[in-house]
Order: sequence, then structure tokens, then C-alpha cells
Amino acid sequence: MSAAYRRQPPWIPPGALVLGQLSHGLSWVLLFALALRGATRPSPQGLAWIHLVALGWLTMVALAVLIFAAPNFTDVPLRNERLARVALYPYAAGVYLMVGGFWTSRFVVTAWGTAVVAASIVAYLIPMLRTLGRAAAAAARAEAAIARAIAGVLLMLAAAAGLGVAMAWALEGGIFPELLERGPAVHAALAGIGWLTILVFGVSVQTLGPIAGRRPTQRWRHVAVGIATLAGVLALAGGLALALLPLAWAGGALVAAAVTLYIIDVSDVLNHAANPHRPPQAFLAAAVAWLAAAAVLGLGLLAGAPWQSAYAYAGLMGWLGQMVNGHLHHIPVRLMATMVRGDHDETPPAQVLSAPLSWLAWGLSQLAVATGIVALLAARPEILAAAALCGLGGWCAMAANAVVAYRNLQTPRRTLTLL
Repeated sequence: MSAAYRRQPPWIPPGALVLGQLSHGLSWVLLFALALRGATRPSPQGLAWIHLVALGWLTMVALAVLIFAAPNFTDVPLRNERLARVALYPYAAGVYLMVGGFWTSRFVVTAWGTAVVAASIVAYLIPMLRTLGRAAAAAARAEAAIARAIAGVLLMLAAAAGLGVAMAWALEGGIFPELLERGPAVHAALAGIGWLTILVFGVSVQTLGPIAGRRPTQRWRHVAVGIATLAGVLALAGGLALALLPLAWAGGALVAAAVTLYIIDVSDVLNHAANPHRPPQAFLAAAVAWLAAAAVLGLGLLAGAPWQSAYAYAGLMGWLGQMVNGHLHHIPVRLMATMVRGDHDETPPAQVLSAPLSWLAWGLSQLAVATGIVALLAARPEILAAAALCGLGGWCAMAANAVVAYRNLQTPRRTLTLL
């Protein structure tokens, strides 16, 4: 390998992916600790867990992947890429500060953590939005539309972060204490649906190709899903902010319709998948099943059911978590392959991953999601503890599989040995 090649940064920051996965593993430890406390209802410690998952794991992975995906989907080089990469590390520090503040109920620490997170997001957005703005103005029609869509979800992230900072300082006793009445629900809608869900809806159209060997064939479905989800989340957030229940229900119904169409689209692709590497596809299939469950719980929550914890868990660990797990069985393996064997390596993930470990991770992860939802609906902390142990076991299986893949990538191609 030449010195010139070694100076090239990996196409996705590997340190950010590692931090994201460490946050994922730590989230199961925190969930187990919550279960030991008997906590199955909203609490500051529960907020620590939610933010560790949503920001430390899911958003960290999403921001890292977008450094590669955004310029490649829009065919415009990323400007000031180094700033975007560097911003991920103070972002991680701010997330851990925030989580520590919530866990210990030291809300001044939480407030400063949110400030660091927000500042890091601003630094990340500067090069991203400059690049996407250029693509929206100069790229071909399809690429320009993708650029506008990615810019839109990043602005949703910025809005959720800004509201989060304001609520954190209100919690500390600062300005706008009235934000704490309706702000959390609006924040959750903007972050969970406006940012993460719409992002996954859009990005998965591109990633289903390499993962399933087939992409969605009905473009109108993808367009309809995007428009309905965006309109729905804006109406939902507006209705929640203004205490206009009919508007919130209209938004919720639009999001539910978009979810249904997206599930049909992905199910059709997975049902006709040509790629023989099945574990990532199984994770994606489970993700859309948990998405349906989260939609039902969310509508129940709008109707007044006390399902906040179960809804958050199903959305984060079920829908978004399993979608990320499926992608992590493909994208980071390809990243490792190019780092070990060079930019032009095309080793398929199935060739270096352990199938038994992949299926073990899948099974334990689905068991963790299912039992966790039941535990939170029934307020049964002992079941929640079992869910946390299953989830930690699934995470360990994924970590072991990453080690297996790395070891196999370092061996000659003719002597690969999968566990």
C-alpha cells in the first residue's frame, strides 16, 4: 500500500462509527440499570437513555454516513469536509455530558451538554449545507431533488437541537419554563420523525440496492412517502405546540399513511431480493415490522394512552435501531475492506462475516425489542431487565462479528475462515 493511499481519509469516519456502536452497547447497560431501579415510566434517567440512543448511537451513525452519502448521492464534492468530520467528536462529548447530566439529575450539566451538541451540529452543517445548496442549484434534476431532501432533514435536526437547548436551559431554571409543557412532544416529533425517520426513508431507497440487490421500482411511492411524512410531521408538531388536537391528528394520519406506503415498498423489494446475503435483509424486514408497531403506539399516544415509554422504545430500538443494524452488516464491512485492502476492493460482506453470529445478533435483537415493548406497556421491570440482557447479547454478537470480518479481511482471499 502506497504512502499516498495511506494519507487518504476513509470514506466514512471509522471513529464515529465506533463511538456510535459503543453508545449502542452502553444503552443496554443503562437500560438494565433502569430496570433494576424499577423505572418503566418517563424519568430523567429515562431521558438519559433516550438521548444516548437517539444522539449517541443513531444520529452519530447517520451524521458519519452522510459525510459519504450526501456528496455521492448528489454528485457534488463535499466542501470543507474536514470540518464536518472533526465536528463529530465534540458532538460525541456533548452527548455524553448531556446523558450524564440527565442520569444524575444535574440539569446544569445537561444544559451545557446540549449547548456543545448544538454548536457541533452547527459546525457540521456549515460544509454540508454549502455543498447541498450548490447541488440543489447546479446538479441534475434528480440529484438536485436529493440535495434538497437531505438539506431539509438536516434543518429538522437543527430545529430539534435548538428546541432541545432551550428546554434544557428551561429545565435548569432559565428562560421560557413554559417550554417544558409542550416542548418535549414537539421535540420528539421533529427529531424522531422529521430528522431520523425521513432520513432513513430517503437514504434506504439508495442503500436497498446493494443490500437487497434490488431497488424500489415505483418512484411515485418514494415521492409520496417523502411529501406525506414531511407534511405530516409539520402538522403534528404544529398541533402539539398549539394544543390543536385535530391538527395533530391530521399530521399523525398523514405520517401513518406514509409509513404504510413505505412498508409496502420495502416489503416488495425484500420479497424479491436478489442478494443472497440474508441477515441485513432480515434486519430491515424486522425494522419495518417495528415501524408498524411504533405507528400504532404513536396513534394510541395521541388518543391519550400512557404509552410514551413503549412508543419511544419501539421507534428507537425497533424501527430505527434494526434499520441501522441491518446497514451495519453491510456498510462498515465495506469500509473495513477498503481500509485493509485498498479503495478498489469489492469484497462482499457475506464473504467475511460469520453467518451464525449475524443470525444470533438478529434473533437476540428482535427478542430485546419485543420483550422491551411488553415490559414498558405492562410496567414490568423484570421483563425489561431480560430485554436489556438480550439486547446486550445481540450487540456482543455484532461486535464479535466485526472482529471476525476484520481478521478475515487481513487473511489471503483463498484461505478465509468464517467462524
